[in-house]
Amino acid sequence: MCRHGAEASAPNPDGLFPPPADFVQSGPAAPQARPEEARMADFIATVLRADDLLSLTFEFFNLKLDQPAGQPPRLVRVDAAQPAFLVVVLPPQHIAETAYPLDPVSGTVSTTDLTPVPAAMSRSFMAGPSRLGFRVPDSLPSLPFTLAALLDWEQFVPSLAANALPDPPDLTAGQPRPASPTDQQTALELPYRLLLSPVGPARWSHATEAVTHQGVTELWHTRLGTADATDPSVPPPLRAIWTDDLDGPAHPAATQPEDHPPFANDVLTATDRREIVTNSADFAPPGAGGPVAAPALRASHLTLSPLGAWADLQGSWDGTADSELQSWRHTVAQGRDQQVRIVRMGSLFPLGHRAALVEVFDRQLAVGERTADFLTGTSWIAVLESERDYDQPALADRTALLPLRQVRITTKAVPVGPDAGPVPFHLLGRDRSGTSVDFQLPLLFVGVDTPFEQALSQYGELGAAELDSPRLRLAPAADSILPVQQLTFSAQSFDDLTPPYLPQVPTAVVRIPAIDQLLGSAELVLPQEVRLLAATAASEAFATLTTPLSVAVPTDRAGGLATPTFSFDSLTGALGPVPAGFAQLATGGVTADSLLGNAPLLGGITLAKVIGELTENAHLPTLQQTVSPQGVTTSAFDWQPPLGAPQLLLLSLTGDSKLSIHGSTTVSPSPSGQPGEPMASVSGELTHFALDFAKVLTVHFGSLQFTSGTGQKTTVVPVGVRVTFEEELSLLNELAKIIPTEGFGGLPQVRLTPAGVTVSYSLGLPSAGVAVFSLANIVLTAVLTLPFDGTPVRLRLAFSERGHPFLVTVSMVGGGGFLAIEVDSTGLRALEGEIELGANLEVSLAVVTASVHVTGGFYFSLTEGVSKSMAFSAYLRIGGAVELLGIAGVSIEIYLAMTYEPDRNPPSIGGRATVSVGVHLLMLTKHITLSTERHFAIPGGQPPPQHLITHLQQDAALPAANSFEQLVTPADWTTYCQAFA
Repeated sequence: MCRHGAEASAPNPDGLFPPPADFVQSGPAAPQARPEEARMADFIATVLRADDLLSLTFEFFNLKLDQPAGQPPRLVRVDAAQPAFLVVVLPPQHIAETAYPLDPVSGTVSTTDLTPVPAAMSRSFMAGPSRLGFRVPDSLPSLPFTLAALLDWEQFVPSLAANALPDPPDLTAGQPRPASPTDQQTALELPYRLLLSPVGPARWSHATEAVTHQGVTELWHTRLGTADATDPSVPPPLRAIWTDDLDGPAHPAATQPEDHPPFANDVLTATDRREIVTNSADFAPPGAGGPVAAPALRASHLTLSPLGAWADLQGSWDGTADSELQSWRHTVAQGRDQQVRIVRMGSLFPLGHRAALVEVFDRQLAVGERTADFLTGTSWIAVLESERDYDQPALADRTALLPLRQVRITTKAVPVGPDAGPVPFHLLGRDRSGTSVDFQLPLLFVGVDTPFEQALSQYGELGAAELDSPRLRLAPAADSILPVQQLTFSAQSFDDLTPPYLPQVPTAVVRIPAIDQLLGSAELVLPQEVRLLAATAASEAFATLTTPLSVAVPTDRAGGLATPTFSFDSLTGALGPVPAGFAQLATGGVTADSLLGNAPLLGGITLAKVIGELTENAHLPTLQQTVSPQGVTTSAFDWQPPLGAPQLLLLSLTGDSKLSIHGSTTVSPSPSGQPGEPMASVSGELTHFALDFAKVLTVHFGSLQFTSGTGQKTTVVPVGVRVTFEEELSLLNELAKIIPTEGFGGLPQVRLTPAGVTVSYSLGLPSAGVAVFSLANIVLTAVLTLPFDGTPVRLRLAFSERGHPFLVTVSMVGGGGFLAIEVDSTGLRALEGEIELGANLEVSLAVVTASVHVTGGFYFSLTEGVSKSMAFSAYLRIGGAVELLGIAGVSIEIYLAMTYEPDRNPPSIGGRATVSVGVHLLMLTKHITLSTERHFAIPGGQPPPQHLITHLQQDAALPAANSFEQLVTPADWTTYCQAFA
């Protein structure tokens, strides 16, 4: 024992205290920051008893030790006019530990961002000391300075915080708010960072001496009981009076020691602690509108000891509407959590069904290399309100964008992960017409305190519910029924409701049967996303398409040549799909652009730029549907628009050009009365036009005819075809001249795919001469591709192929080769060719044999498009040999090669030269080979073909390149030809 500032010198007079070795004397506590109303203790004594590990510190306020001569020491008041306090300080009663969440699917411990368990110790923090404050009654002027007297707490009055009111509280004197307790007031830190206080008639019971049974001494402990003699079984009430997690002017927080911080993955979060304090000991919370009789906590047992507390704490706030925390139960054994259960009230966003988020933490034993125990946490959502009815008169205007009027959740509970994000639920809904729908939808648990904007942001775009195409009524209008494949749920805020929002369906994905019937098949139009509108009349639009739907009569149903397009942007109950712009036809305000959009002709030409001025009804496409008395439905589509004289790079038209399209779909009833399979037929023709492929190649057509139908062979017949090569490729016109005028009039090979029609022709051509080359055995192959997907029309012409080359001769030298070119509306796509020539001469003069051989050739390839490339290589091989009776001989060969190397940095031209000399004499043979390589970088690092291709794609208005005649004079050409004569 010691007095404040001085040691106690008198020995223990009555033997009630342990000997000096166990009775540790101490001075005053070290100064620290305290509230203004707090003051330092006048006297401090610490007691340690080895038998039962009793460890208590007594702090005396307005009391001092007095020891008259020959008398036992006593505690007397310093100032008789001021109250005196006795504060009993106990060691920390709780240890907070890391809680490891369990995976909701596998049930195993998740250690993401946590220390793996049980390989390493879990992170933990020890609570601060707890204290019991007592006021010494004014009727006691002094106290015996004995342990028995200091442990006799029944003679004292509990010193409690202002908000440690009985249950129920008496609020006539005021509505106290939570505040940090003073040093003279009771504050039990149990659990970590949460200060509890008993209330009302609660009393503590304990032994003053060590208790031993059969040689075993009990751990000293004190148990909280109740002074209610009428019902001793009633658990004593407690209040959570304070937590350092509170802040703000209304809650002046005490200084938080650095070794006492909040930490992640604690069983209780800072929000949990704040709500426990607010719910149990805040009698005037903001926004409550008046005093609140906060229900107190209950403890089925609460025992404090030098080694930690044993407690079973419970809090229930079912009747507190503004509380998100519904209940809390915390079981502690010897200062360590055994089980914690937290239940939060909320709703399932965006539907609004009431639900609870349940979190349970249990202590588990892990047996491995070393035995350890740790806390694991599981969470699940329990549905408290299975069905909600939105079809109420008071909500009619607020739920107009909600097709489902009743929604029932069949899932009773679902586990959630640590992030507690949206999880899927199984639901049953019913629309305005009584149609039921079964679907799944992710729902987000949101607490009653969660702001609407936060819930909406966290839910994001997860509200898409996939449906099995039920026919749902989407709006109040009676005729707003469509097959629905997806409903996208969201919510709208309403502060006057509980929960403060209502669900809505801003968008949906639907099928449009009217358009499916227009095309004769339900597979041609994909489901469309629409924005729902609150239409109440059949003539009003109940939905608008998110993206206006351009419905094109497919190319294989529109004569194979054009794809006329109609644009729909709204849906009405009475009129069905409404095409954009058709309402303006009567005023003449519709242009071809607004009517057709980007509908293509021949794959790559905008049809609106080809169509002339639409001035008469006969210029518009017609879609007629007739039903015969036998129930046969025929939908016919006819269109013969006027053609203008467009200035297009690809298409050239004349005054005689015409475009005609006819298509029909017939559906006959089956014997059962159900509609049968649709039978379609289509034909189209475009006459007197030419395709100019970017000044590279021009193909003139007398006509291009297309016919197709269900169960019929698709045919594409070009008539009157003439090919002309332009500019740098005009040299190939000598080859084009040998193509017969009606060379493409034979039977082609037609291949029909979903992407388009490919027409292939093969034709043998007579021999021809090009420059110094004589060509024979030429096979012309032409492949014309008419796409259905809007890509440009393509043409490939090949004079023989690499696998079947034509024969080429130059004077006495012979060989083979091929040439292929592919173009589309954007220009040259590919150019490939090869020529290889060779000759061999051998002379035998009895004993001497001599031979000479020469071979050479070149290959080139240009590819334009997504993957641009160029390849070029050439070689020359010259060699000779002399043999003398097979006994001796000598040979020499010279090999020269040149290759374009695009993969080098920068791209280069590479050359290789090799000289090989061989000599043999009888059994002796010797070969010598000398090689050298050189690489020449292309200036600027760009391959030459890019300049060529760019030049080939120049607009026609640019100056033409110099022709062959301008570059080569007749004298130069004569000299050149004589060199090969």
